[in-house]
Amino acid sequence: MNYQLTFYKFLLGAQLDNCFPSSIRRYVGLILCILDLFFFGGYHYGFNSLIGIYKSLGLFAYNCTQSGCMYDEDMFGISFNVWFVSHLCLITLAGIFMDRVGLRPLKLVSTLLYAAGTVMFAFTTGNVAPLFFTAGALVALSSICSLICNQQISSMFPHFRGICISLISGAFDSSTVVAYAVSKYHPYFSLQWSFISLSIGSFLMGLFIAMFILTMKSVDMEKFAKTEVTKSVFQSRESCLEESSSVDVDKELSNVIDERFPTLRKCIFSASYALINLWITLGLFRFAIFLSQLYRQLVHLFPTDKKLVEHLLEVSSVFSMCGFFAAPVSGVIIDLSLRCSRDKVANILISNKFNVSNRKMYYNYICGLVPAMTIMSIFAVILSTMMFIPKTTAIYTAFVCLVIVRSLMFSAYVSYLLTGFPIRYFGTLNGISSVISGLFSLLQHIFLHTSGTVANSVSMAASIGLFITPFVLLMLRR
Repeated sequence: MNYQLTFYKFLLGAQLDNCFPSSIRRYVGLILCILDLFFFGGYHYGFNSLIGIYKSLGLFAYNCTQSGCMYDEDMFGISFNVWFVSHLCLITLAGIFMDRVGLRPLKLVSTLLYAAGTVMFAFTTGNVAPLFFTAGALVALSSICSLICNQQISSMFPHFRGICISLISGAFDSSTVVAYAVSKYHPYFSLQWSFISLSIGSFLMGLFIAMFILTMKSVDMEKFAKTEVTKSVFQSRESCLEESSSVDVDKELSNVIDERFPTLRKCIFSASYALINLWITLGLFRFAIFLSQLYRQLVHLFPTDKKLVEHLLEVSSVFSMCGFFAAPVSGVIIDLSLRCSRDKVANILISNKFNVSNRKMYYNYICGLVPAMTIMSIFAVILSTMMFIPKTTAIYTAFVCLVIVRSLMFSAYVSYLLTGFPIRYFGTLNGISSVISGLFSLLQHIFLHTSGTVANSVSMAASIGLFITPFVLLMLRR
């Protein structure tokens, strides 16, 4: 019993937290976290590529009684909704688990669930159809948990947090290419061995990251950040002078955040949290409508050209894999803006340190995310506008806008939670926001039986509503 207790303490304790030097842990960890989410991330979002293969295995074919039966397609759509809703219902519990139990335990659990779900996909056939629902639910939940865990690596790079989050989120978005690759190489490599290989790879990669890169608690990731001050591409001459003064800006901002949000309840019922929930809810709703309504929108715009519709759907799949390429731009925008807002707070402290309210310091700092939010909102409006125009160039433009919207939306959202609230509450806050925005996005199904114009008009209204949060943040700063 004592040996088991000792091993448990070693597994979750400080021994593993300090097994690698900081310089190695930071860069190796970032690279591995990106690769982890690219190869073993949200491949289930690209499952449309595999529907044909599973249909050839007889999946969901037992109720078809006539030629041309559409029950197959309906059941695949229903199964995806089951995956989506199940992970929404459980993600808050995962966030609480991370905050209360630990970051490393959550990564270990998500690694096991992901590997198990992937193995289930390998053995799914028409005779064991329920396995398809279980496998997807496990992979959907565990991949999001893994994403949340890997995003904590950004705490090791406080001045490049935006770039880190964008690269990690971009890798997750681009992981749909895995399902596409499995479908293309299916004639040469069986479906079973493809998923078994993915399962083994994900388990080994996740285990290494959990044991040797992540710490027991998410707040401990910050201690591996580079402490010495160096002049970077993000530092202006003025900021270098400010950092040489007696004002410790980072410490002051940390104190302000801790004083404003001493408890989780204070975070949840704050105006700042309500604003980010409004923004991500409208953003995800716009994103979900585009994905669910794309086929109907294209048929509405090009009713007599089925080949063009099929071609545009293929092009959209290619664009969905390009999120990683937009990530660096999103990260630079976020980091530069936060750097400028931090410099502004430093100037305020230097000129009038003892007469500055916490509220003014907080909103001046958090407004560093307003540029990214505004740019995302602009591209969301352009996206909605393009979907009214029956031109192929307009649709291509919409696909480009979608890549930018998705990259900025998730990067700015995660950066906001990590910047504006204590890190010890990140998991719970992220879980609550995910449930709220995810459940609201289910309203998209109301528009399945309306015209394309109605659905796109609602999307345009949601896109315009995205400007509310950055505008209110600027007002609160005053």
